[in-house]
Amino acid sequence: MLYLNVTTHVEGDKDQDLLGQKGGGGFPYLIVMDADGKVMAKHQGARTTEGFEATLKTATEFADARKKAAEGTDAGAKLEVFTKDLEFGNYGAADARKAYEALGTVGDAEKTKIEGLLAVLEIREVMAAINKKAEKVGDAPDKDAQFKLLRIEAGKKFMEMNKAGRVPGAGTNETSMFWSFILEAAEDAKDVAAFEAGLAKLKDLYASNPQAQKFIQDKEAILQKMKEQK
Repeated sequence: MLYLNVTTHVEGDKDQDLLGQKGGGGFPYLIVMDADGKVMAKHQGARTTEGFEATLKTATEFADARKKAAEGTDAGAKLEVFTKDLEFGNYGAADARKAYEALGTVGDAEKTKIEGLLAVLEIREVMAAINKKAEKVGDAPDKDAQFKLLRIEAGKKFMEMNKAGRVPGAGTNETSMFWSFILEAAEDAKDVAAFEAGLAKLKDLYASNPQAQKFIQDKEAILQKMKEQK
């Protein structure tokens, strides 16, 4: 069954946060879901008959792996399904951590990947709460100031995550936002160490992006000023 979700940003409209919930960051975003709304595959590549057939095949293979995992006889299938469900956003953060603990011991490479994905889920939940508050701001005269306070609020939560070692891996939509919001919170708190550490992460992320160099230079100037004022 085909399902089309149109994100209109109309307050009260149904499923306005569905795109973000399912891991989407742009349009069009094409996925295969099961009857319970869990993502089974994300379409990548050409939007052709052959391309869609390949995506449906991937979804079918994932359904087969999920059956094996449910039977409990294939540890590899359990790990594969859990990791894919994390990537697809099929868990809430709390439930994901419980399921992770139930997996038992995993290899170092898998552990690094999973913990990065767990952090992404936590970031999404923080941002969902922040975005709801942002919707209420609307076109208030001081909306820019209010939006800044909301970014700082999120940044404080991300600073706590960072201190606890819960950080997103590279290559996700949430990674740059995580460190950028930490910079705003660190600047507000006059926390030079946190600002410098966050900026170092962003430098690594944007090292090959010439369009980001002005942003980096501006943040370096803020860091220098913070050090002088300390």
